[in-house]
Amino acid sequence: MLEIKRLNGADVRRREFIARNTVLPAGSSFPHGTLLTRIFYQVCGLFFVGLAAAGVVLPILPTTPFLILASACFYRSSPQWRTWLLGLPVWGPMLRHWETHRAVHPRTKTLAVLVVTTTVAVGAMLGQFSLPLLMLLLPLAATGLVVIWRLPVTLPTASLTAARNRLPERRNPASMTLDSAVRSSAGPGSTDFTAC
Repeated sequence: MLEIKRLNGADVRRREFIARNTVLPAGSSFPHGTLLTRIFYQVCGLFFVGLAAAGVVLPILPTTPFLILASACFYRSSPQWRTWLLGLPVWGPMLRHWETHRAVHPRTKTLAVLVVTTTVAVGAMLGQFSLPLLMLLLPLAATGLVVIWRLPVTLPTASLTAARNRLPERRNPASMTLDSAVRSSAGPGSTDFTAC
C-alpha cells in the first residue's frame, strides 16, 4: 500500500531553499546519473571535504582545490550536500565566488600563500625535523604553492572600475553628429562658435 508522507513546515522550507539555491545548466535534470553513480560522487565529495578539512590543519594540502572538487561531486550527486557545502560560513562564500566568477578572490589566494609559507618556514626552523623529512616537506609545500598560485584570480570591483576609468573614451564616428565631430576635432582649448 502506498503511504503518503505529510511534510511539516520545516521540510517544505528546506526543500524550497534547496530548489531556490541550486543552479543548473539549461536543459539539465538533477541529480545526474544512476543511483550507483550518485553514491560514488557523494563518497568522492565527502572524501574531498575531508581532505580540505585536513588542508586547514596541514600546510602541505591546499584547501581550495579540494573544496572545488567536492562542490563538483555534490553537484552531480546531491543538492542537499551541495547546499550544505555552499552554506558553510567559512568556505561557502569562497565556493559561491568560484561558481560565479570561475576564479578565487585575490585575498583568498594571498592568505593561502602566506599561511603555507609561514607554517612551513616556522615548522622547518622550530621543528626537530630530520634531513630526509625536511627534504620531503619542502617539495610537497612547493607543490601546494604551485597549485594555489595557478588558480585564476578575479580583480576586485574597485580595481575593475578604476581600470575602466583609465581607458580613453572611444568614440564611434558613425554615431557622431556634425557639431560633436567638429567640437571633438577642435580640441579642448578651441572656442566653440556654435552657441553664438
